[in-house]
Order: sequence, then C-alpha cells, then structure tokens
Amino acid sequence: MNKIYKYVLSLTFLILFLKIFGFFRTLGIAYFFGSNNETDAIFVSISIVMLFNMIALKSFSEGIIPYLNTNFSKSYFKHKFLLIVGASLIFNIVLFFFSKLITRLVAPGFEGESVIVAVDSLKIFSFSILPILLSSLLAAYLSYLKFYNHAHLGDFVRNIILIIILFLWHKNVYIISYGWLIGSWLGFFILLIVFFSKVYMNLTHSTNRFKLSDSGIFYTVFINVLIYITVIIDKLFLSFTTSGNIANFTYADSVRSLILTTFVIATSRIFLVEFSYNTLKNIKPLINIFVFVTICAVVLFLFSYKLSEIIYYRGEISLIDIKIISGNLKFIAVSLPFYSMYQILSQKLFSEKKYWFLIKALLICVIIKIIICLLSFQKYQLYAVLTSKVVFEILISIIIVMYFIKNKRPKFSICS
Repeated sequence: MNKIYKYVLSLTFLILFLKIFGFFRTLGIAYFFGSNNETDAIFVSISIVMLFNMIALKSFSEGIIPYLNTNFSKSYFKHKFLLIVGASLIFNIVLFFFSKLITRLVAPGFEGESVIVAVDSLKIFSFSILPILLSSLLAAYLSYLKFYNHAHLGDFVRNIILIIILFLWHKNVYIISYGWLIGSWLGFFILLIVFFSKVYMNLTHSTNRFKLSDSGIFYTVFINVLIYITVIIDKLFLSFTTSGNIANFTYADSVRSLILTTFVIATSRIFLVEFSYNTLKNIKPLINIFVFVTICAVVLFLFSYKLSEIIYYRGEISLIDIKIISGNLKFIAVSLPFYSMYQILSQKLFSEKKYWFLIKALLICVIIKIIICLLSFQKYQLYAVLTSKVVFEILISIIIVMYFIKNKRPKFSICS
C-alpha cells in the first residue's frame, strides 16, 4: 500500500508540473495578446478542439484501460489505431470545411474580425485533431503499464513548444494556432517513439475480438460530452457580451483549474486505491481535502484582485481587465470546494459503472444551467454566465454527495 501512495505522490508532482506549464501557456497569451476580440476568438477555437481532446483522454483512460487485461494484443491496438485515424479524418474535414458554421453555432454573438479569426484559427486547429486523439490512445497504454511520466509527454511537449513559439514569434494571434499544431504533432511523434520502445513489443498476438458494447466507452464519451458542453455553453453566451470577456473568463478559470487539478486529481487517485475495496473505509482524507480546498477558495475570494494583479497585470492586460478577472475569480471560488468533491467521488461512480446515474445527474444540471442563462442573461450578461457555472458545479456536487449518503452511509466510518 505504501508503494501505491508513493506513486500517487510522484504523480501529484507530475500533474502539478504539467499544469504549471499549461498555466504558463495561458499566461503567455495574456501577456502578448491581452483581452480583446481576437483572443476571444482563439479561446473559442481552442475550446472546440479541446472538446475532442477531453473526450478522447477520458474515454480511453476510463473506457479502454480496464479492458486491456484481456485485450492486450496487437490486433486490438491496430483496430483502435485505425478507428481513431478514420474518426480523426472525419472530424478534421468537418472542422475545416464547416468552420464558419461551427463558429456561428458556438459563438453566435461574434461579429466582423472575431468571426474571421475564429474561423481561420479553427481551420488550423483542425489539423491537430489526429495527433491529439492518437496521443490519448498511446497514453492509455503507457498508463496501463505504469509508465505514467511518459504518458503525459504529448501534453507536455505541446505546451513547451507553444510557450517557446509565443515568446519567439508573437506578431499576430495566429501564432497560437500554429504553435498548438506544431506542438501537437511533435508531442505525438515523441510519444509514438516511446510507445514502440516500451509497449508495442510487449503486445500479444491474441485474436480475441473486443466488443465496444462490453465496455463503458460509449457512456464515458457521453458523460464527458455533457461535462464539456457546459464550457461551450459559457462561450456561447459570453460571445454576446463585451469584447474580451471570454479571454478574461478563461484567465480566471485557469487559476482555479491550477488549484483544483493539483490537489483534487491526486486525491481522487488516492481514493481509487480505497475504492479497490468493497467499502470506503476511511473518509477522513475526503473531509481534509474539502477543508483544505475551502481554505484555498476563501483566500481566492478575499484576495482575488491582488492575485489577479500579481499574476496578470503585465504586457497587454489592463487594469480594467484585472477588475473583470478578479470578479470572475470571486464567483469561481464559491463553488471550488463543492466541485472538488464531485471530481473525487465521481471516480467511485465510474468504478461501480454507475453511468446512468451520472448521465441523469449531469443532464438535470446542464438543463438548469441553460435555464438560468436564458432567464437572466439579458439583464446580467457576464454575471448570469458566472452564476450558472457556480450553480451547476454546486448542484452536481450535492447530488453526488447525497447519493453516497443515501446508499453508502452504513458502510462509512471515520478512522483517526
């Protein structure tokens, strides 16, 4: 057990390391390009591409890895590889040729230059779909064989390349798209070399056929679409607000994400160790992480302006932008402790294959989020979007916690 927790600790530092570089990427965009209609357009394009990245990453890690015990063969890998290549080409064609239509659907409030930048950048981003999806497949295999450090090479290389390109060539906003594209392909090729050197030779020649219907991959895809569609909804409504609001919203959320990912993802892995038993024998770490994240949220709320100023007030970011980012942080901080519980406990639901419960809970929360935006957006605009985000995260967290209280309470005990 001690070895497992040592692994969790090392993985925590790895996630923190990767998240910091992702944060530096956002910081570089803020420094060189600020908050305006062009950065709004870029972030909308990135969110569309990241939809595929998030679906692929979650689906392979949660839907395929559990089945590699009985399907660790070359034929199975080749089948998945070709399936992803085919799907990626279709996605690439759709994003490239229908980029204007997709932009209009995701950001209907965009006009003039914003539409042009979003459409052109989405066409460039579309060519990164193939390496991103294939990298997710390779990362799933590397994670299965416990090569965790190598599994994250794709994301790490992409962020490093993008940061370097941002600092060397920042003449126009399209450099972000090209940096992302180059980084994605370079990260994939490096990951492919690692995969063939450490994994491919170990694959068996079994001819066992794998049935997608036997796995939770379809459920995990749908669940992750529901989760990420909330991001698209935010972008959709924010596109009708003042220029720069999408960028400032993203800058604030990246600070929250750094805190959430660093402490909560590591904790969820600790609890996955506990979930290998029939009952969760010790919930004291869960209470501790809730208290700790609550303290972080309070600090984030009380010192949001100062933190925003320290982090972002340089380059192209103005004091007006700092005030907007600070206001966003205050809202985001409110739901941080609750959403951390969802991030942890949802892993238990996946381990128990309670897919339909998660789907129903997410559907209810997404519908409520949309209703809040529709009813209050005309009057409150940015604050309507922020409120809907907070309500969604608190509500989904309460539903998950209530589920465990109702169904698992007799089995829980707090150990000192």
